[in-house]
Amino acid sequence: DFCSLGGLEAVLPLLEHPWVPLRAGAARLLGACAQNLPRAQARALALGALPALLGALRSQPDPRGAPAALFAISCLVRAQPEGLEQLEALGGLEVLGGALQSPQPPLRARAAFLLHCLLREHPRLQ
Repeated sequence: DFCSLGGLEAVLPLLEHPWVPLRAGAARLLGACAQNLPRAQARALALGALPALLGALRSQPDPRGAPAALFAISCLVRAQPEGLEQLEALGGLEVLGGALQSPQPPLRARAAFLLHCLLREHPRLQ
């Protein structure tokens, strides 16, 4: 599969590529590969995907890149306790709060969905 063939290792550097469509595509690919797959989530987290994605979300003014980064973040942390730990440690909950204030409706919707999921999975966050 993609992970065992080294696909994640090939995709992660693209999250910091200067061309926004490539960054966004890498984020969407990472999210699709990790979504609901604990082994892929754990591998991506171990490789440092979450800091790169949060960095992209914090600094990305382009409306194509930020929703893709948030999609990948959501796929990495939902139903993944280690992902939530990393998200909290990296200030990701604050980043999600900022995304709720975005002028981009898709970004606000993704942030609201992820926060809703995290609150349902982890009542202590309430």
